[in-house]
Amino acid sequence: MLASNVLRTASRPLLELFTRQYCGLCEAAHETVLNVQKKVDLLLHPFDLQLTDVDQPQNKQWLKKYMFDVPVLHVNGELFGMHRLDEDELSARLKELGITNGQDSASKASESR
Repeated sequence: MLASNVLRTASRPLLELFTRQYCGLCEAAHETVLNVQKKVDLLLHPFDLQLTDVDQPQNKQWLKKYMFDVPVLHVNGELFGMHRLDEDELSARLKELGITNGQDSASKASESR
């Protein structure tokens, strides 16, 4: 995975996933974050996702810190978890931060009928 730059909006929370190429756990963690993102009503509760490849030369400080611990997820700059991420735990943490309302878009759509 390549590091990606994200244009940030000050009011939008940042989820930063520290990864490396050829890392199965990293791919699973990325998929977990994307699944949670799909459940969130992005128009009402958006967040930015940044992928940071610890093996890129510009990320040496993260390689030193997380060499044997990727994937690592930070939420708004604070460590959330390492190695394996759980969708329910991530959703609950985002709800605590006011990023999600605890319902996915499909639930909202069925309730409005």
